[in-house]
Amino acid sequence: MRSVGQRMALGGVAIGLVSVLACSGESDRAMGAGGTVGVELQIAPGVTVNTVSWSIKNGTTYSQSGTVTAQFSNTISFQVGGIPTGSGYVLTLTATSVDGSLTCVGSATFSVAGGQTTAVSINLVCSPAAADAGSIVVSGSTTVCANINSISVFPLETAVNTNISLAASASAGSIAPTYAWTTTAGTFDNAASATPVFTCPAAPGLVTNQAVTVSGTVADATSGVATLQARLDSILAEKPSRLAPLVTGDDVMRVRGIGPGPEVGRIKQRLEELVIDGEIPPDREAALEYLAQNPGL
Repeated sequence: MRSVGQRMALGGVAIGLVSVLACSGESDRAMGAGGTVGVELQIAPGVTVNTVSWSIKNGTTYSQSGTVTAQFSNTISFQVGGIPTGSGYVLTLTATSVDGSLTCVGSATFSVAGGQTTAVSINLVCSPAAADAGSIVVSGSTTVCANINSISVFPLETAVNTNISLAASASAGSIAPTYAWTTTAGTFDNAASATPVFTCPAAPGLVTNQAVTVSGTVADATSGVATLQARLDSILAEKPSRLAPLVTGDDVMRVRGIGPGPEVGRIKQRLEELVIDGEIPPDREAALEYLAQNPGL
């Protein structure tokens, strides 16, 4: 660990370059047609740091970063090779004192000439935290998303009011996945089972069944349900209600100048969604005005 005496500048402790060395805790890249940049910094008295983080960037075309160990030296020195020839490079150094009282940062621009070592001068300024600075405590939770590995259907076609056996296989690491089947018609004997029995509806036609797997903590699910319930309660309590139909299919055809068809239903449904989401006020005239002014709806 390195520690030397104190010097204050600009409300902080200034750190200045004294010479260039070819010493680094990082492995150098082959120079090739590029160049090398070397940096050495002398920490001002009273500042003790163990590591310094560095990054070199040139727009979106070049980026390299690493750390330098400083605890066994009175200077911070390193050399980075294999940097492509060019200008507009930015070198940034950051460090935090061992006791956490000072945060140091500095940057400089430089150019690289092929086959040469470029000396970069940097002034690191170390500043204490503001007197009224506070702190935060961060807590988080994780949710595991399951993967559906297979879905089997036996048979694919059968008569109305008869059964079809379904089977789904899913994986979620060490957590057992849960299942939720949905259908456009018909019923399941157990929609939460991995192997439910589906009963076809009384009317013939194509039916779409879907298996959804969910894995997560009970706390996550409870929190999500509570949030949705609170939002629903708020919407139900509104006067006028966002859930009340504001426009009809005839309104859509009249304003848009189109005839009957699926497009009318799609536009009407989208308008209702915008009202529920709060993007359109729950007012008939406002909905008609939005319909007229947004032909791409």
